[in-house]
Amino acid sequence: MTTLSFQAAARVFKKYLSDSGLKPGSVKHKAALLEAFGGYLYEKRIPDLRDVEERDIRGYARYLLTLTTHKNEPYGETTRASMLYQVKHLFKCLYVNELVLRDAAQGIQAARAHDRPRREVFSREEVGRFLDGIEPYEPLGLRDRALFELLYGTGLRCSEAAGLTIGDIDLPARMLKVKKGKFDKERVVPIASVALAFLTKYLAGRESAGEPVFLGRSVGLGRSGIARRFDKRRKASGVTRKGLCVHSLRHAIATHLLENGADLRYVQALLGHESIETTELYTHALTENMKKVYRTYHPMENEYYKDASEGYEKKIREFERVLRKQRRENERDRRTRAKRKKLLTPS
Repeated sequence: MTTLSFQAAARVFKKYLSDSGLKPGSVKHKAALLEAFGGYLYEKRIPDLRDVEERDIRGYARYLLTLTTHKNEPYGETTRASMLYQVKHLFKCLYVNELVLRDAAQGIQAARAHDRPRREVFSREEVGRFLDGIEPYEPLGLRDRALFELLYGTGLRCSEAAGLTIGDIDLPARMLKVKKGKFDKERVVPIASVALAFLTKYLAGRESAGEPVFLGRSVGLGRSGIARRFDKRRKASGVTRKGLCVHSLRHAIATHLLENGADLRYVQALLGHESIETTELYTHALTENMKKVYRTYHPMENEYYKDASEGYEKKIREFERVLRKQRRENERDRRTRAKRKKLLTPS
């Protein structure tokens, strides 16, 4: 029987993902997360994936703790979880395609993306600082301002913004068409007025319908390029809260719309979610924000309460002292009356 090598299994996995409707970029990303598993199997001298046992995959989870990025830094917890989850996904694929007799990863616990804690959400103040920190008159400033205003104003994914062409945008109608959405689904999205103003300036004089909207050094600015520009602009703006990433802008617009009373179905359509359940996840962030506001501004929760409550607590303690004293006096009176009654009662 022919050996089921890691390379052969990876090819089956890529086809399985493509047939599931994932875009080429997503397929490439998920396949890349598997590469470390191939290196692990090579080190362990396991040439046939049909010989992989559950203990080998648990060993791989420990092996991930020893790996470092190209910057010689350990992989983060989220990245390691994603790498392990793709191994589970791989073996499920192989089992479904009857290339292995059993799913060796079935008993392994690995968090999926939506099971892990959601990314941090920009507050409105942070969004304002981030966007206003991009001066349109500096090098690449107009492009970056138009890009990130559009991402916040429309909730586009990075890949969707990277795939936009000039022909996809109707400036007079303030609308754009997303033709390269997730699972190749198209949708039409309104453009916010501020984003429209910067986008109009940026696109002035450009009429080629097939040209990418956001240009990079060679052709279009890709997803990784957008992420790099975001990190640079965010640090320059002084918005340094841990956990914020370019996708946080998408989370922010969803959360801010819901805070202002937008219908959940509208937010679903805007973001291009296939299921309303995905959109409902943003209501959790909305609840957390409400808790933060409550703790910050409610007089019984914040610093003002600590200052104002000192006199109040002093009065309460004094009242309790008086109450205890009164109870003792009442008890003495009760006993005195009981004794008198007993003396006056004929024997």
